[in-house]
Amino acid sequence: MTLNLCRIPETGCDITLDLSMASRHGLVTGATGTGKTVTLQALAEGFSLAGVPVLCCDIKGDLSGMAAAGGANLKIAAAFGKLGLPEPAYAANPAAFWDVSGARGLQLRA
Repeated sequence: MTLNLCRIPETGCDITLDLSMASRHGLVTGATGTGKTVTLQALAEGFSLAGVPVLCCDIKGDLSGMAAAGGANLKIAAAFGKLGLPEPAYAANPAAFWDVSGARGLQLRA
């Protein structure tokens, strides 16, 4: 089973990850605004859809939006059209939020 990561616009080639290789280490780096958070969201969503449990330590709360269904807008539709990709079916992902204090999620205890 594979996870589609992205498509190279110039060639139309898809970059995929074989899920049997996903137990290896990975590193996502880059400058501000280069897509690190979006990459992590795509990986977490793909693993979740494939039935692989995901634990994300998200101090800033950037990934929490995955718990709510998104929606299309003109900018997103244009981007998918430019890449020759169909728009995705927007859906929420299963999520449980933990919080040390318990004020904004399930209380995390050590």
